[in-house]
Amino acid sequence: MAAARYAVVEIAAQEILLKLYEISAKSGIQTVDTIRRSIPIGRETYVLGKISADVLEKICDVLNSFSGIIREYRVEQVRCVATSAVRDAKNCSMILDQIRVRTGFEVAALSNSEQRFLRLKGAASQSSVYQLLEKGTLFVDIGSGSLQVSVFDKMTLMSTQNISLGTGRLDEMYSAPNESIGTMEGIVKELIDNDIHKFEKMFLKDREIKNVIIVGDGLVSYLRRCLEREAKGTPTVEDFGRFYQKISGKSAAELSRILEIPVEYASMITTSVLLYQALLEASKADTVCMPKSDLCDGVVLDVAERKKMIRAQHDFNEDILAASQNICRRYMGNKKHALATEKVVCQIFDAIRKYHGLGSRERLLLQIAALLHDCGKFISMSTPGDCSYHIIMSTEILGLSDVEREIVANIVRYNTLEFPSYEEIDGKLSMEDYLVVMKLAAILRVGNAIDRSHKQKFDPMKLTLKGSTLVITTGYEGDIMLEKSILDSKSRFFEEVYGIRLQVKQKRN
Repeated sequence: MAAARYAVVEIAAQEILLKLYEISAKSGIQTVDTIRRSIPIGRETYVLGKISADVLEKICDVLNSFSGIIREYRVEQVRCVATSAVRDAKNCSMILDQIRVRTGFEVAALSNSEQRFLRLKGAASQSSVYQLLEKGTLFVDIGSGSLQVSVFDKMTLMSTQNISLGTGRLDEMYSAPNESIGTMEGIVKELIDNDIHKFEKMFLKDREIKNVIIVGDGLVSYLRRCLEREAKGTPTVEDFGRFYQKISGKSAAELSRILEIPVEYASMITTSVLLYQALLEASKADTVCMPKSDLCDGVVLDVAERKKMIRAQHDFNEDILAASQNICRRYMGNKKHALATEKVVCQIFDAIRKYHGLGSRERLLLQIAALLHDCGKFISMSTPGDCSYHIIMSTEILGLSDVEREIVANIVRYNTLEFPSYEEIDGKLSMEDYLVVMKLAAILRVGNAIDRSHKQKFDPMKLTLKGSTLVITTGYEGDIMLEKSILDSKSRFFEEVYGIRLQVKQKRN
């Protein structure tokens, strides 16, 4: 297959970035060109709460200039994404609409979990970074709005947390008027240390961390180059400490001159290094790594994998499921029951594929719902559906969009509650999303009923679709009356949705 050309545009807090790629099965993904244009979008969002008409005009001018470059390279496909600087603006919808009208670019405002997941994916695609995930590793993604810290061990995502310590937000505090640089530096350090200490107590207490991987927006690229220049090579943990001593107490203008970087980035360098220092001290890591990757690399890798243009080195869906299992454990869920339910719902989903017409992404959402369907009992045994919904909506699930998280939360909610009409359902689901929730909730109800005793009586289980009847066969020798009685009540909704009756058979030796 001939190489395909692809372009990714990222509208970030401090710049708009265009990266052009060539993708082929033989050579993988190759970067052809990178173009950056500085625009301080984040400063308006984090201070004023919205993006002004002047900044919108600058964004559109840059995107229109990018259109010409994209045509020159004869790019076949373009994906344009925006991060928190646009997503968190009060006038986000209007900004996205105006960009579409004025430039023709359809911009997707990524949710926080999508943005962090794609950046993680881009970095982990590098073999040197991927190998670090074998041992205890902190994956730190610093943005203008917040900080995402993910814990890996044995190639598995153990937990992830979003902390409101973004460089843009901290920079506004650091630049407070009528206060000396030293005073503000002390205040910011105290704030950072307090939040990082809480994270350490909750998520690092019993875990040995060997490595810290640092990624982020354009600021991280400038910081990496500064550290490499100071260290005359790959920076170490000790180099961060020495670098902080060099820049501490200096103004943005001084840092811009000393470090040879744009002043808009120089003003955030100090707060960034304070953040990294706090995390390095909390983790007691031996090594630090700052890979040369960005969000665009993750976006193009995700597209190439989904279209099967290249073979994935690592199954990131397994990371999402591993993180879901850890959420289940955090809320005292029954691990064996959760895994058994996940296995059953996948079997049912695959057996009736021609009836639901859904794909692999919806199958993943069903798996997550199965793993989390009992988490609400941690709060209330009498209203687990509603409690589960609120837990899921309040929990970061790396890799899911806000809509996908809403779908999972509603699947779990209506595992136990009566399924409402579209007009009655809470949230912001489209009719298409509502139908996905209905189809998957019907499967989850059956899967949960099959292991109602939490004794895995239907493992192994055989499913056979005979006409409009799904025959469920188990070789369990004991009593399955509880499961059969629960299935009788749960199967009614399943039959309404799919027009398929359920029949249970027990084969005894």
